[in-house]
Amino acid sequence: MKKICKVTNSALVSGALLLSLIGITPVHALETGDDSSLKNVSNSDSYVSDPHVDERVLSASKKEILVGKDSDEVIFYFETLIDSDEYVLYQNDVPIGYLVDSGNYAQDGDDIKGDGIYSIKITVDVTGNNAKPTENSKIVYNTYSVRCGDSLVSNEISIDLITPFSDQDLIDMSVVDNDIDELVKSDKFKSMNQQEKIDALMELLTTLSENKLVNSIVLSEDRIEFIYSSDASGMILFSSFGEGIDGIITGDANGDGKLAASDAAFIAKELAEASINSEKITAEAYPAMDFNQDGQVTAKDAADIAKYLAEQSIKQ
Repeated sequence: MKKICKVTNSALVSGALLLSLIGITPVHALETGDDSSLKNVSNSDSYVSDPHVDERVLSASKKEILVGKDSDEVIFYFETLIDSDEYVLYQNDVPIGYLVDSGNYAQDGDDIKGDGIYSIKITVDVTGNNAKPTENSKIVYNTYSVRCGDSLVSNEISIDLITPFSDQDLIDMSVVDNDIDELVKSDKFKSMNQQEKIDALMELLTTLSENKLVNSIVLSEDRIEFIYSSDASGMILFSSFGEGIDGIITGDANGDGKLAASDAAFIAKELAEASINSEKITAEAYPAMDFNQDGQVTAKDAADIAKYLAEQSIKQ
């Protein structure tokens, strides 16, 4: 029996954030470089891979900044075996300062002098004036790299600048969520066939659109996608992952009637507590937690929910 469930993805509660919460390395759609593979250049913007030459790695103390809430101070680290006082950090192709191996943490963010890790502590420009845009209007990003003279000598990394939702954004999103939940949980809705349910949801979303609470409503074979007035993406699925179990939304671990990031966090939490208490969570006892329908409840179910939500968010 197919069920209808709602998935909400926002810039602030992302699949990537949830993946990191449950211990899985997220894949950032906005990453423009590869931190794990470093190559050298000589008077060129193109890398030439050589396993026998010095590997140089640029990293930062933050990958994202919630504008107005997080500190905008960031420390950048550049690891290299080659001593130089000419390593310059570039932000969006503009030089912003020298990296040093000084051992002066208070000034430069450098822990140990002469250890081959060059550092610079800066206050990142979070205005977004020179940042690079994304499809999500609440996120822009800066890119960073290291040059020595005219040569690019590092990988490129990015820091996302995320504009938080306003109080009015949250109120408007709550109105939409409550209206959808009220419809889906009504006895009248439950008595409808699948097409009638879809028509009822489209009618509701159209009304919400007229009230300027949602826009960009798109109906496809298995879902309705829409955009909140805050620019966060929303989605109503006509069937959850797999056919599910009669009366249960597969993946709705916390039983709130919808598939969301909180379900993956709930599964991860329950598995951790069960492990501490030497208990076992089974699919027979908790069928909604078996998101991937493999007959057992494991961390993979939480990971698959997070991955699924992240993929849907990226598609927006």
